[in-house]
Amino acid sequence: MNVLAPYYPSGGGPGRPPVSLERILRMYVAQQCFGLSDEGTKDAVYDSHAIRRFVGIDLNREAAPDATTLLKFRHLLEEHHLTESSSMRLTPIWLIEDYFFARARLLMRSQGLFTL
Repeated sequence: MNVLAPYYPSGGGPGRPPVSLERILRMYVAQQCFGLSDEGTKDAVYDSHAIRRFVGIDLNREAAPDATTLLKFRHLLEEHHLTESSSMRLTPIWLIEDYFFARARLLMRSQGLFTL
């Protein structure tokens, strides 16, 4: 995140305050891992409890960032060549999958569907 911070808006200007860098980065990681469009990623946040938890959104308190916000973030990464940087290597997909599978097991266990 230190690589991205100098390029990410701080929120001092007009308009809506920016989404936190960690949250938008997590949304971007979910998008890349599942091969989703910007709109599909936003929908996945609403539809999937696991993705919502990974991104860190509580829908009772806030809305998910819209597709345009994710599009602008992706363009920011591309504009500054941050997806090519060796220090901007994204988390391997197996770590993300492990997170989602662990959450799914906890949910299933709480509903008596998983006994291991």
